[in-house]
Amino acid sequence: MSIAEDLSAIAGIAAPHVAHLVLTYKQKRSERNMLRLFKELTTNMSNIEERLAKLEHVSRAEVKDVLFPALLDYAYNEKEENKVPHYAAGFYKVLQAEGKRDLTAGFKLYSDLLSQLSRLELLVLADIALERGPKVRIDLLAGNDGHLEARGLTKDSFALIQQKLHRLNLLTDKHQKELYRQVEILDKV
Repeated sequence: MSIAEDLSAIAGIAAPHVAHLVLTYKQKRSERNMLRLFKELTTNMSNIEERLAKLEHVSRAEVKDVLFPALLDYAYNEKEENKVPHYAAGFYKVLQAEGKRDLTAGFKLYSDLLSQLSRLELLVLADIALERGPKVRIDLLAGNDGHLEARGLTKDSFALIQQKLHRLNLLTDKHQKELYRQVEILDKV
C-alpha cells in the first residue's frame, strides 16, 4: 500500500468524525448567538413593545412576518458572537423609523453591511467616529501608535481596514465634502 492510499484510508475514516465536530461546533455557536440575542431582546422588551404599538397595523405585520425572522437568521448565522447585539441594535433602530418606510429593506441593508465587517473593523470604525467628538486623547486617535497598539494593529493592517471602510462608503475622504461643494457650484454656473 502506498502512502497516498494510507492517507486516503485515514481521511475516509476521519472525515465523518471531523464533519460531526464541525457541525457540532456550528450548532453550539448558533445556540450561543440565539441566547445572546434573546437576552438582548428581553432586556429591551418594554421598548420594543412601545415601538410596536406606535407602528401602523401593516408595519406591525411586516415586523412579525418578515423583519423578526430576518433578525433571527442574521443572528443565527453570525460567526462572531460579539456582533449579535449590533443586529439587535439595528432592529431597535428600524422600529423607531417614522413614516411609511420599508422597515425590512432598511434592516437588511444594515445587517448585510454588518455581516461584511469583522468585530475589529467595527471597533476601528467606532474609533474613527470618536475622533470627531470632544475630548479625544491624541495618543489614541485612530492610526496613531497608541491606538494601533491598543487594538493590536500594524500601520498596514490599519490602512487595509480603512480602505475597506472607504469601499463600503462608511468613511468619507477628508476632501470629499469640498469636492461635492465645488461640483454643486459648477452645476449652478
